[in-house]
Amino acid sequence: MMLVIRRIAEKGYNDTAMWHLELHKKFGERLGIYFGTEFKIVLSNLEDIKEVFIKNFSNFSNRKNPLIFEMNKILEEKSMGNEQWDIYEDIQRLSLDIIGKCAFAIDSDCQRDKNDLFCVQARKFVSAVDIRKSWILTASFMLPELAYLWKALYRFTDMAKAEIPLINGLSDIYERRILGEGSGSVDLLKLLIDRKIAKREVIENCFAFLIAGYETTSTAMTYCSYLLAKYPEIQKKLWQEIKLVKNEGTLDYDSIHSMKYLDAVYKETLRYYPPVIHFINRVCLSDIVIRGQLYPKGSVVIAQPNTIHRSESNWEHPGIFDPDRFLAENSKLEKSSNLKWIPFGVGPRYCVGMRFAEMEFKMTIAKLIDKFELGIPMGEPDLIPENNGIILRPKDPVRLNLKLRK
Repeated sequence: MMLVIRRIAEKGYNDTAMWHLELHKKFGERLGIYFGTEFKIVLSNLEDIKEVFIKNFSNFSNRKNPLIFEMNKILEEKSMGNEQWDIYEDIQRLSLDIIGKCAFAIDSDCQRDKNDLFCVQARKFVSAVDIRKSWILTASFMLPELAYLWKALYRFTDMAKAEIPLINGLSDIYERRILGEGSGSVDLLKLLIDRKIAKREVIENCFAFLIAGYETTSTAMTYCSYLLAKYPEIQKKLWQEIKLVKNEGTLDYDSIHSMKYLDAVYKETLRYYPPVIHFINRVCLSDIVIRGQLYPKGSVVIAQPNTIHRSESNWEHPGIFDPDRFLAENSKLEKSSNLKWIPFGVGPRYCVGMRFAEMEFKMTIAKLIDKFELGIPMGEPDLIPENNGIILRPKDPVRLNLKLRK
């Protein structure tokens, strides 16, 4: 354990994703690590992952559109001058407006108004979600046997302080909906209320949907925009597909899902830069031997997307951004080989917001590339991903040039 702690302290959380990749290369596809008294087994072999997360699932418990047009108007204003576009900033605000409308039927104005209350509260909480900046959160990972202590101390963290006003805001939205406000809307909140679920559970689900859908999806769209700007030949190929679809109709739900190259760009972006890197895990409920490996009761089994997505045994030239690999292997990935692409998790408990995130991503990128040509400013440094302990997100602002297509 001391080796693990010392190595993390030396290299920092920013390097833990690459560090795990190095460990798997050195010690193999099954890696045992102790955090305190908790034994973790980190897997990168696809057959092991299939056996644990799918076939033997029962032995392992729970893991510890108008809006897009508005974004295009804002970007069109910026493209008229020499202003560089901070893509991460604007896409985060777009994601908040989309979630506010689709999940809670609220007309937030995060893209235009930086002081919008919904925007301020959500962004403040996400900024506070940084394990590196809290010794309490760091210690809870290192010494999980003291869980009772960490729960008591959690309320003193910046994350907890930022969480309270956001939860209170969601509670107010819930109460207004119960009183009849927005009764004609069809959204996540209405679906939960109609199922007669307790208020606390409704708010917890809305909170989880907001946080997961906001940070991860906006980060993925940022990575995609950057990669398309970096590789203009890929951007051109996507634009040609968009033009072809528009010649036959419009960019809507059905046409977006019919676009094979857009789908390949989407999948390759999430392979190359999976936003969530640490939280596909299950607790072993009883001793079990799988493919010759003993999984002791109480051990935590982990599958890390970044390690699996960058493994040379799973992908040819994994360090190269190449959407074409999904055009050739699409049929395989939809079947038995899809375990090598796991940005949303594995098995019955994968991310419930996967389809929503996919549609938000594809529609946003399609509308963006349809109207603008993206480029990287002269002298702009390469994008550097930063790991806050949960999310792999850009360390610095991601600035791009915008050119309005004729």
